[in-house]
Amino acid sequence: MRRIYKSLLLTDEPDILRHKTEGELHVVPCLLPKDCSKVSICKQPDLSGFSFILEKPEEIEDTYLDMIDARLCGYPLEILRTTRCIVREICEEDVEKLYEIYKDPQITRFMEPLYENREEERAYVRDYVKWHYGLYGFGMWIVTDRQGRIIGRAGFEQKQDADLAELGFMIRADRQRQGLAYEVCSSLLLYAREHMEKKGIKSICHRDNKASAALLQKLGFSLCSGEREDSGSCGEEYEVWMRKI
Repeated sequence: MRRIYKSLLLTDEPDILRHKTEGELHVVPCLLPKDCSKVSICKQPDLSGFSFILEKPEEIEDTYLDMIDARLCGYPLEILRTTRCIVREICEEDVEKLYEIYKDPQITRFMEPLYENREEERAYVRDYVKWHYGLYGFGMWIVTDRQGRIIGRAGFEQKQDADLAELGFMIRADRQRQGLAYEVCSSLLLYAREHMEKKGIKSICHRDNKASAALLQKLGFSLCSGEREDSGSCGEEYEVWMRKI
């Protein structure tokens, strides 16, 4: 078989599968069915060097192929759109703009700052895309306005409990109090219900962060009475909020 999707070449042809690219296309192996006559004629090539291998390619949805295309071509995948915002994956080119946002003390009052060394932050972003997005299919994403200007971050982290994902969000200081965080997070919760196999979502909020606590309550979260997140020396200052999806 041979199918071209965007910059991908999906194939089970052994001669092509000996290479990772075919012209300007990225080769994505498709496993031969066990009852296929090709199996008795030729030996399946070594596929250990490929990042993605498809089984039953005829059943693969285009959204999954979009993800593979983004990974192999190195561009950020768009996750969703709201009335005023776009949520997409982070990329290394976003780092400088994030430093502009995080230099405002209002942003780092209740959350960790970026690395002091920009190269460390870029390396972290590269690893995050490769491992967190690659392993879980979700993560913390970039929020832009409809013109593509970065206005914050929002998304889900995977922590210890596999049945739960952790919601996080940040809107730059000069775009707060406009309902953007609620607009984005409510859409993300719908996304989680449709695309993430989780029983619930939790969020960790500093006990003095009244604005975020109010937002979580508006989003349908409930405060876990008496429960604190173990966050090292600051663990007692953070409260746990939960909601089902």
